[in-house]
Amino acid sequence: MEVHLELTEDDPQLFIAVIQDITERKLAGDALLAREKELGELYAELQTVREEERKSLARELHDELGPVVTALRIDLNWLEARLPKTEPHMAGKMLAMNGLIDRTVGTIRRISEAIRPGMLDQLGLTAAIENHVAKFQDQTGIACDLTFSREDFNVCDKTSINLFRIVQEALTNAARYSGASLITIELQENIDEILLTVQDNGCGLPAISTKGRKTFGLLGMRERVAIMGGRISIFSQPNAGVGIKVAIPKHRNQEEQ
Repeated sequence: MEVHLELTEDDPQLFIAVIQDITERKLAGDALLAREKELGELYAELQTVREEERKSLARELHDELGPVVTALRIDLNWLEARLPKTEPHMAGKMLAMNGLIDRTVGTIRRISEAIRPGMLDQLGLTAAIENHVAKFQDQTGIACDLTFSREDFNVCDKTSINLFRIVQEALTNAARYSGASLITIELQENIDEILLTVQDNGCGLPAISTKGRKTFGLLGMRERVAIMGGRISIFSQPNAGVGIKVAIPKHRNQEEQ
């Protein structure tokens, strides 16, 4: 709405009121922008703390529980080797206990990987994404076409974990809501940016936008991209799938390193 004011010498207070209203609006806008910046910084700090706690917990699971379970297996094998051959029921019990230890080892490994993928720290971003995509295909039956422009990307820890989490979230959303049969993941690098694209052939956003948590998943992706100083675009059409494109400036990554 456009308002035209006619000022006269008989009504000077009208001019003062207009100036005061504009000033108040500008101050309110500046305060809102400052608040949004503070919230963004708080989110970034919370994400950093959360990932550090995840890394610590995953390391403790691996370094503390792993050796204990291994020691139990060694002791059990020692006992089994000394059992009298005349006690077949004891041998069966030992076999069942070995199976229980195997399941415990698998559970520890699965929980540790879910909390923080060890491959991300040990072998890098491409290996971690490749491993996660392979497991995703086995678990869901959804075919994935994965492409990298190079064998590994020289990215800092913060960029690495955020890109991995975006891929993880995009695949989870596609499996839960899209009904897709194919997901394409591309990670590329040009002179200035690191580019990530995730595209599925499912039902698209309009059909799934009312199913609750999808919105929060997309919001989380946007916040992660903002942390890295990048940009994200999400595009979709009914029955034409969802596409997510992320671009991260390389200079920001170099500053973090």
